[in-house]
Amino acid sequence: MLNIHKIRLFIMGFAAAALVATVFETSPAHAQAAQDADNLSESGADTKAKPDADNTQTQSDGNAKPGPKNTDTGFDPQFRSVPGLTVPGASARSAQPTRKLPVEVPDLGGDPGGDDIIPRSDPTQDPIDPLDDADQAQVRGVRAAPVDGDLNPPEPEQPVDGVLDTNPEATPPDGIDPVANDLRSTQDRDLFSVTPSTETPSGYDPLLFQIEDLDPLSARADRRTEQLFRNEPYDPLGIRIGSFVYFPELDLSVVKTNNVLRASNIDSDDTYIEAASNARLVSNWARHALEFRASSLKNLHDEFPSEDDTAYTLAVLSRVDIAKRTNIQASFSHDFRQEGRGAIDATTSGDRPGVTTDDARLSFNHRFNRLGLQLRGASIDQDFSPTTTLGVTSTNKERNSVVTTEAVRATWEFKPTLSMFAEVELDQRNYQAAPSGDNIIRDSSGIYSRVGVDFGNTSQTLRGDISLGIGTQAPDDDRLADTTAFLVDGNLAWRLSDLTTVLVTAQTDVFDTTTANTAFAISHTGGIEVRHKFREYLIGTAGFTYSGRTYEDNPLKESEARTQLGLEYFASRDIILYGRYQHIAFDSNELSSSYDADDIRVGIKVRK
Repeated sequence: MLNIHKIRLFIMGFAAAALVATVFETSPAHAQAAQDADNLSESGADTKAKPDADNTQTQSDGNAKPGPKNTDTGFDPQFRSVPGLTVPGASARSAQPTRKLPVEVPDLGGDPGGDDIIPRSDPTQDPIDPLDDADQAQVRGVRAAPVDGDLNPPEPEQPVDGVLDTNPEATPPDGIDPVANDLRSTQDRDLFSVTPSTETPSGYDPLLFQIEDLDPLSARADRRTEQLFRNEPYDPLGIRIGSFVYFPELDLSVVKTNNVLRASNIDSDDTYIEAASNARLVSNWARHALEFRASSLKNLHDEFPSEDDTAYTLAVLSRVDIAKRTNIQASFSHDFRQEGRGAIDATTSGDRPGVTTDDARLSFNHRFNRLGLQLRGASIDQDFSPTTTLGVTSTNKERNSVVTTEAVRATWEFKPTLSMFAEVELDQRNYQAAPSGDNIIRDSSGIYSRVGVDFGNTSQTLRGDISLGIGTQAPDDDRLADTTAFLVDGNLAWRLSDLTTVLVTAQTDVFDTTTANTAFAISHTGGIEVRHKFREYLIGTAGFTYSGRTYEDNPLKESEARTQLGLEYFASRDIILYGRYQHIAFDSNELSSSYDADDIRVGIKVRK
């Protein structure tokens, strides 16, 4: 019995000793943490003073009490070092050494003697962001995570599901004046504004002029150039219809003229009213574009009903984006109107013929880096209705024609607002019948070469293009002479300041004529127009245009000078009141053909 009792006491003593050794044993993780803390103190990164050697004593229950410091480990169980933690404000990718900072260990309720350090091999469970770990290597081809000190601006934060915006944009109060206050949201203002601003997307067009490369040589062909020139305080917002935007416009005016017939020896004072409408339905797509246009005009004269005009135009334009740098643009239009009294071969008395024009155009555009290539073609079918003058009926078949053109243009872009181009254009003209004056049909073919400078269509200071060239038109019948013309074409809008803009236009045309033994008339036209804002809503205009015509193998010469003055008052975004004055001085060396005319127009324009 004595031996058994001694054996039991020996076993119980051995178990108690083992328990005490287990409690006071230092784990390898604790030893590593203690070494990291010593390294931090020795490098001077931590400015906190070392505790005294007799400051604290570690007890088995984990509480700190006054006593001698454990010099073997220097470990404080209230703190641990976490590898990879960086100093606030320092980049994890910096060349500076990573500082090891103490992090408080949360009480997880586990074994106080166990290893409470989270293994570094499992970063998904580490409360410290693994991207901040200095041991994380930057992966090639993957964008580095932004950190403090990066020069690039931070990307906008993405909305998180379930998180409500506690600071929404304030709703405008009821009853404020929509004319003096822009009630659109910030997003809509940024999208639809063309005012120069660092907050406005460059080149954005609120009027959605997206199909402008079909006829670059036509006067004011690119509507974005005239848009810069007009410099209106408001742009129409349009009416959204699905993925389209509808822009309607109605123009009502009263005109007083002292020479409605444009004749030199006939008293033709008259007053007439005129109504004109214009509508555009334009797609608002990220790719491709489609536009429908319709316009009409009707006026009623008081003294000369023969001068009443009826006109309309229907058109559809499209753009197909084949690739980022390749597109095809096409258009077709049907137009009807009465011929003006001042046109070539027009009569000053009797009926005026109705002119029907079917115009089809196609262009292919491609960019090779800075080099742009355009191939374009057009077919224009023009038909004149019969007229009766002094009881004599004319069929006008000698004026009916079909004109086809083909052109190639190469453009080199130095920057978006400066390019140089060169182009060659061919045309063929075919008529239905020969005029009775000389019985020679006016069929012909021509070639036109031009070089020029293009200033783009996105600048808020200068837009448009100007070109010089040589053109030759040759009749198919050798009895008529060829003609050669020096070509000057241009359409430039220049914004001198926020208040003043200037528009300069130039155009050279080779017209066909039914004048006996003469095939062509060369026309040179140039003009300048200035707009100035007296107030934000009050704009004045002044312009001068001169046009001269010479006839091949004919001494006939004609010229026309137009002077214009105007004033526009923007009563609101949708209502414009205007008044215009125009003086026309037509001069000709043909007997009794010169005349002067003065027109005064007052009207209102309503748009949306």
